[in-house]
Amino acid sequence: MTMRKNVAKIKIAVLLVLISFAICGIASVAMAEDNQVIRVAYPIQDGMTEFDEYGNHSGYIYEYLEEIAQYTGWDYEFVTPPGDLDQSLSDALSMVERGEIDLLGGLLYSRELDQQFDYSEYNSGQVETVLQVLYDDPYNIVIDSQVDQKLKVAVRNSTGRMAKELQEYCKLNLVTPEFILCKTAEEQVQAMRDGRAEAMLNNSLNRVEGVRTLAGFASKPFYFVTGEGKNANLMADLNAAMLSIRQSDPYFALTLEEKYFAPKMERFLLSEREKEYIKNNQEIQVGVLENQPPFQYRDHENQSIHGISIDLLNYIAHGTGLQLHLKMASNPEQLYVMAKNKEIDLVAGMPYHYNLAREHNLTLSRSYISSQTVMMVNENTKRKQTDDRILAITPSDRQPVTDSAKTMEFSTWAECIKAVDAGVADYAYVDTYTAQYYVNIPQYSDLKLVPQTSKPYKICFGLSKPSDAVLLGILNKAVMAIPDSEMQTMTYQNILRETPLTFAEFAQKNILQTMLVTV
Repeated sequence: MTMRKNVAKIKIAVLLVLISFAICGIASVAMAEDNQVIRVAYPIQDGMTEFDEYGNHSGYIYEYLEEIAQYTGWDYEFVTPPGDLDQSLSDALSMVERGEIDLLGGLLYSRELDQQFDYSEYNSGQVETVLQVLYDDPYNIVIDSQVDQKLKVAVRNSTGRMAKELQEYCKLNLVTPEFILCKTAEEQVQAMRDGRAEAMLNNSLNRVEGVRTLAGFASKPFYFVTGEGKNANLMADLNAAMLSIRQSDPYFALTLEEKYFAPKMERFLLSEREKEYIKNNQEIQVGVLENQPPFQYRDHENQSIHGISIDLLNYIAHGTGLQLHLKMASNPEQLYVMAKNKEIDLVAGMPYHYNLAREHNLTLSRSYISSQTVMMVNENTKRKQTDDRILAITPSDRQPVTDSAKTMEFSTWAECIKAVDAGVADYAYVDTYTAQYYVNIPQYSDLKLVPQTSKPYKICFGLSKPSDAVLLGILNKAVMAIPDSEMQTMTYQNILRETPLTFAEFAQKNILQTMLVTV
């Protein structure tokens, strides 16, 4: 009997072990499915599928795939066929068609390829055929559809799809193209440098150094593909993920395109018209606020003018030859009156708001500063009832104010912040650069910063109307061309300016130590 019980126990134990193995097997299968490894073709192509300076995968297609993985749980094995780009792409297509590779990104649609591949339901971006010129284009080419003109264009194929698209574009714009045949993109660039060509034919996703886009046309979508009939489940998951990306962030593809294929201009590119304007209008009257740090302000010790806006204007003046004459104003309203009375041509820095510009008859340049909005709060505010709190604002303040909010108006942001620090007002909305400037000063170090979820706060130049389109173009080119490192240096130097600590401020912050020293 005992033996039978032992045998029964052994059988039950074995059965439980088998069940546990089965459960583990099921769990393993589920985990494997959750962490499905997708083999992806990765031909090395600048901007699309590349490696960064640290050897990490990078590029438009790579980032799109990683975003897809956030919804699917996929892992990737990237496969780079050997050879130059054309050979690598050709081999990658063959491997996808045979099912040796699961996925390839960046393929245009064609009826022929549709017989060999399954396309994703949603495109992953758009590509244009483009005419490009050298950054330092000596011809100053302008496509004018009202004037007949001839254009020498360096091309790699004079009879292919892109050449036909160019001919259609030229026909619509009264341009007669002359094709200069080249073998590579490098030869196209060299043809322009040699003067044999004025422009080159390219596509917007083929990154070439030293050129800028003159015109774009014939926009076409591109897709992810897999072997025809080989990965139905994979494509279903891919389509669901791409739909989710579109719904959560409609501008995801545009953001990637700007990141990888819209680099900043390398330097000022002044046309002959702009050079003539600078030659004939050497002195520009610029309105500057006396007390709007860190953007524009007067140092009362030596009466010099400082600020991010001032440094940027000096940078532009140095690069173009424009002569600037600064005129001071005590508050924004005085500045706008000066612009209205034609006393100034340019406002050194103003909020990027269309309604504000319309109200004061100004034209806005491209913004050169964009920052988050924060609420600067007095420490004592939290002890007040919400309905009793006072918001400090300026006349040109464009921050949303609730109907129930009590407000107190001041001429400048500086006065608003001083009022909050003194307890006259309880809080104020300012940009992060202004807030950081003030909290770096010991007197204001007790003010608290609360990030807001409102739209970014932008600063730009304002031009008095009727504004000159040439001057606006020069300013916009300068804003686009200034290196990020240069802009960051201007910003940090003005935000982190050293402010001497007075004895009164030291005593206020160190009461106990001051009392001991006094005793």
